[in-house]
Amino acid sequence: VVLSKRPVAKRIQHKQEPTMEELEALEDEADETYNCRICGTGERDDCILLCDSCDRGFHTYCLEPKLDEIPEGDWFCPDCAPTVLSPPSLNHHVTPSSSIVIDPARTR
Repeated sequence: VVLSKRPVAKRIQHKQEPTMEELEALEDEADETYNCRICGTGERDDCILLCDSCDRGFHTYCLEPKLDEIPEGDWFCPDCAPTVLSPPSLNHHVTPSSSIVIDPARTR
C-alpha cells in the first residue's frame, strides 16, 4: 500500500547545547565541598557523612562514637537525630554527641 509518492524527509535530531546557567550550576555542584562540622576541614572527603536531614558533613572519625565505615541507610547527625527520630521515647536516649543510623529494613 502506497500512501504518498512524496519522498520521506529524514528527521535529524540536534543535540541542544546547555545554557550558560546550566553549565554554571553544574560547575557549582562539582566544586561543592563539604567540611566536617566538628573539625572544620574537608580532608578525607571519602570519610564525610552527610546528614539526611540537614546535609551537613561529619567525618566518620570525628563522631563520638567513631564510625569505622559509612553506614547503609539514612543517617542523622547529632543535632538532627533527636528531632527526626520517633517515637518520642527514643529522644531521651540520644545525647548531643551521638550519631544515629536508621536501618532501612526496619522502616518498612
